[in-house]
Amino acid sequence: MLNNMQECFDGVSMRLYSALMHSLWGLVACLILLLVPRLSLSLDSLTELDLEDLVNLEVTSVSKRVQPLSDTPAAVYVISSMEIKRSGATSVPDALRLAPGVEVAKLNSSIWAVSIRGMNSMYSHHLQVLVDGRSVYTPLYGGVYWDLVMPMLEDIDRIEVIRGPGASLWGVNAVNGVINIITKSAELTQGQRIVVAVGHQENHFRVRSGARSGNLFYRGYAVLRDTEDSVDKASGKSAGDEMQGAQLGGRVDWVNGKERVVIQSGISAVDKSYNHTFSERIGQAGERFNNLSATVSGLWNKPIENDDLQLQLYADYVKRDEPGCTYSANSYDLDIQYNHAWHGNNRVTWGFHYRYFDGELDGSAIYELFPSQQSLDIYSAFIQNEHQFTPRLTFVTGLKIEKIADIDTAWQPTLRFNYRFSNELSYWGSASIAARAPAIHERYVRFTNEYPEYLREYTLQFIRDLLPPGSAPIPDNAVLVGTLLGNENLKLETTTTYELGLRWQPADNFFFDVSGFYSLYADLRGLEQVSWEPIAGGFLGTVMTANTADGTFYGIEVATEYRPVVNLRLKLNFNALQVAIKGDNELLAAEFLEGSSPSSQISFRTYWDINEVYSLNLDVYYVDDIKSGGNTAPSGYADANVRFAWQVAPELNVSLNVLNAFHDQRFEYQETLIGPQPTEIKRSVYLQVDWKH
Repeated sequence: MLNNMQECFDGVSMRLYSALMHSLWGLVACLILLLVPRLSLSLDSLTELDLEDLVNLEVTSVSKRVQPLSDTPAAVYVISSMEIKRSGATSVPDALRLAPGVEVAKLNSSIWAVSIRGMNSMYSHHLQVLVDGRSVYTPLYGGVYWDLVMPMLEDIDRIEVIRGPGASLWGVNAVNGVINIITKSAELTQGQRIVVAVGHQENHFRVRSGARSGNLFYRGYAVLRDTEDSVDKASGKSAGDEMQGAQLGGRVDWVNGKERVVIQSGISAVDKSYNHTFSERIGQAGERFNNLSATVSGLWNKPIENDDLQLQLYADYVKRDEPGCTYSANSYDLDIQYNHAWHGNNRVTWGFHYRYFDGELDGSAIYELFPSQQSLDIYSAFIQNEHQFTPRLTFVTGLKIEKIADIDTAWQPTLRFNYRFSNELSYWGSASIAARAPAIHERYVRFTNEYPEYLREYTLQFIRDLLPPGSAPIPDNAVLVGTLLGNENLKLETTTTYELGLRWQPADNFFFDVSGFYSLYADLRGLEQVSWEPIAGGFLGTVMTANTADGTFYGIEVATEYRPVVNLRLKLNFNALQVAIKGDNELLAAEFLEGSSPSSQISFRTYWDINEVYSLNLDVYYVDDIKSGGNTAPSGYADANVRFAWQVAPELNVSLNVLNAFHDQRFEYQETLIGPQPTEIKRSVYLQVDWKH
């Protein structure tokens, strides 16, 4: 069924979207004129979330069951729906900038790099990303296609961000963190909602309608987005990377007491253009690329006395056009878990998981997989026990065993504790082992391209050192072509992480959260040189993926919140990261691993309810230098986002939003080997109208 969706949607032209967006100015004006006479004071006030509520926020991603944040033995930050709304974020990656320790960089108009605790990349291998517990991580490249993650932002209940290993529950690749995007139930999204955003850089249209029939609640939604092009860094001209996207979806909740059945489905389509680092070589510079995904999932949750049984199934289809290749893939997933209370002060959660992936890549002389048809089976089982040793002290032990096809078996244990020293102060700590499985791309790729500019100087010196004395000199402008080969014998990467944290609320209007970590990585994936051969005008070098490096990562993350008066909330987040890589080729290891993330980030956010009608949000932040990329590496930058909102009526909110206020355009990130040409992201100013009934 999912394969047939490709045929249904390949003919859909996303260019119709641009024409639709140009007509939305009239809709904006009509909504304001119709609803201004009904002015009534109903601002989404900050008083809806007191600091006491913050400490007692319920989270589910740490233990796969509901528990208050104050009892959680992990570094967790919850991005609330209020924060997303008042940040002015227009995408999920933009919203993730709100969490401390999360590294978000935009490469062009449609591509993001998102990671936690280092090793950032457009294919972040060490991060597990979920939507309502459904993984959107692709085993083909190892990462997330953020352009296809387009939920209606207003329907997101919260985003739970776990910094640190979550592999004992969520499996391989949950090494540095877990991001779980949790949407609201259909029960909480009744009625209609229309959101229109119109600007010079971005246009958005989101609509949702919900209803009920007895115990059955349902909603349908549509999301349209249009993003203009960014700026080519080298020429200062248009990068030609505009993007149009759409997502249609629905959710049905059947509720019978505490028993619940949830069915969700969605289809996403993206039409975009961008210049890849090798686009000109394959004659695809400036061409359009159409991407499609479709998913359907079902969840059944059944309380049994003091226990809880949950069954989740989903199927996913994706088709992507990329420079040099086209691929399609199907994924099927089954997850069973049982939560059981025993002996009064123990609660054990156990479960089984199976995932099957089947994909095919149609490559070119530049980029291909051998063989082009790939499949992957993953089997796993986990168990976790929470033991309340005293009323204030809780220990958590857990283990997940995971068999990844023909690669290896991963044993991923964790030991955690949480100590409530008082009602205001708690300490927690953990020791965990997590694993990352090599992506299919890393094992079977063959990719040929000219060496990136930032590697030329090193590569030329490397070749000169290999030549025997008396050889002809190699000119600085010699042609350097490289071939990257996958390695079927890649091993699992393993990480041992130690964490300590503290949560402190000394007063009703102040909250402080700090965590520190120390991680030891073994068998990190790098590159090893295979051969150098002379060619006309230069050299052809062949490298192969290999487990060539070990690493030490350590850092600190701080989140504070202060409320000096009832209508003003201040947030300060900070994180620092240090990385040391040791390996067979330390320069390449440093390029890919050490220098890919900023050594520090800091943000200061202001949420001010001026009165019951107007509100102002200001987010000022600084991101440190990125070292990878040589002479094209991004420098550190400071910037700000501003949002001014007017609650016209209980049903209507109008806001003016400015993103990247300090810069006309800025350069955030450059992918090391395979990615878009370096581009600069423009400032975005847009007017948004949000109507609900």
